[in-house]
Amino acid sequence: MRSHIRHYRIIKEIGRGAMGRVYLAYDEVIQRHVAIKELILPEGIDEEERREAVERFKREAQAAGRLSHPNIITIHGVEEEDGVPFIVMEYLEGTTLGQALNSGPLGTEQAVSIASQILNALHYAHQRDVVHRDIKPDNVFILYDGRVKVADFGIARVTGSSTMTQVGTVMGSPGYMSPEQVRGERTDARTDIFACGVILYEMLAGLNPFASGDLTSVMYKVVHEDPPPLPSAPPYLQAIVSKAIAKDKEARYQDAEQMNRDLLAGRPPEVTSPGTVVLPTSASETVHLAPEPAQPSGTVIRPGGSAAPALTTVPARARRFKAPVLAALVAALVLVLGGGAILAVLLLSSSQVTVPDLVGVDASDAASLLEKAGLSMDEEEVSYSGYADGEVVSQVPAAGQKVEKGSRVKVEVNRGGASASRDGQRPEGYTKTMDVMISELVGLDSQIRNLAVEINNNIDPAGHRMKKDMRPQCDGLMASLNGLKSKALALSAPPEFNEVHQQFVQLVGYCVERVNAFYAGMSAVESGGDYESAFNLGIAPKDAYTALFPEFQSRYSLIKGQQR
Repeated sequence: MRSHIRHYRIIKEIGRGAMGRVYLAYDEVIQRHVAIKELILPEGIDEEERREAVERFKREAQAAGRLSHPNIITIHGVEEEDGVPFIVMEYLEGTTLGQALNSGPLGTEQAVSIASQILNALHYAHQRDVVHRDIKPDNVFILYDGRVKVADFGIARVTGSSTMTQVGTVMGSPGYMSPEQVRGERTDARTDIFACGVILYEMLAGLNPFASGDLTSVMYKVVHEDPPPLPSAPPYLQAIVSKAIAKDKEARYQDAEQMNRDLLAGRPPEVTSPGTVVLPTSASETVHLAPEPAQPSGTVIRPGGSAAPALTTVPARARRFKAPVLAALVAALVLVLGGGAILAVLLLSSSQVTVPDLVGVDASDAASLLEKAGLSMDEEEVSYSGYADGEVVSQVPAAGQKVEKGSRVKVEVNRGGASASRDGQRPEGYTKTMDVMISELVGLDSQIRNLAVEINNNIDPAGHRMKKDMRPQCDGLMASLNGLKSKALALSAPPEFNEVHQQFVQLVGYCVERVNAFYAGMSAVESGGDYESAFNLGIAPKDAYTALFPEFQSRYSLIKGQQR
């Protein structure tokens, strides 16, 4: 890995995909940490494909760079070195929504908050004629303080532009694409609204509404099938989601602000369309699907330039075909057209695999895990006193990243001799663990806030009882908090992190006190006591948590940045 790109000192690689790498870097002129996204083109690419890839890459910077909003990632600039373009953007610390959803569905309050912030970003972008066209959980970043940032405008289109996006290829992520994207029709703001509705469904249900075993089936479901209703969702949210993902874009919300108003007001839309809602697909990767038409909708342009019937011209009777039959028809159609573009890209997309978590694993076991995943390992020997001999201490790409099958994963392996003690733990190992624990704490705090609302709604003061026993939810939260506290106390912090580590333990303790106040309040309700005073015992620890968390986050990030 090179040490510099222009005046940016490269600290480490933090992600990679089929067409690029992302680095954490330090701007030595302005003196701040930034993220650098560098375009990497595969060998053997022809000149036209190279030109289109470079144009698409630059368009990401141009589309996002014209947007300045708290919920949109900030682009500092697009530069070039040795003919290779790269985007400089703000460095975000937190997690993607996709990673958060790996743990299951979110609470209603948190899901609504995230969806609302996405809609704020979309409304701002749409007002400035920018349509994202690839809204999905992996492109939504959640900071440690709960703020949301929308990223990756790589396939965004500026409304009314005549750039290559308009006459080139339509891209998207199958599980989140609108029916018009699948059909190769022109897209507008309502495409992003559809995707946001899909994300809201997934946050509430824990599953993508159009999940299936293969990409063709996913596309079939998006165009033809309605999803199952949301389990346990309030009726107003069910109605909002249904309207957002209606198959007919005229039946959807017509702008993001309109959907956001209903969401924040907790009310159903004025007119509820029978719309769509629907189970997860591994196909969250961005793929090319079909040329975007310069012709009227209902046609696609074959490579030679002549028009051919689009999938939308399939007779109604044929729509009863099941997904496997549709798959065969799609394959046949592609072969007849001679380009093979759709099928080829779908097959390429399905060749992507997820990088396993190797940190803490013995090097020989890590090599086996990678081999099973269709990947190979580049080993670099290091020597640290806090790790066992042969233990993997870091990896690039990180666990959970999607890469092409056959890619190589770089790992650092401790070859400094066995060490049973963790007292001298390397800062990078500590922060890796702490990052996960901080995300867990943020999620638990959100669950506590949601539970407070639910408990309040279930109090029947007249009868001195709880309409619903909320203790099981409290027990689950308390078990998670005690487990988190035990992990924090067992984790040995490097000296420079000692004080901030104690702050983290304090924050967990405040959450424990808040849940204890729930127990006290519910007992007071049932005994006819002063339950309001009992519940109010949670106010002080809640305020203390709210005041301390930003300070903790700032100090932790500062010290972590100084270690790089």
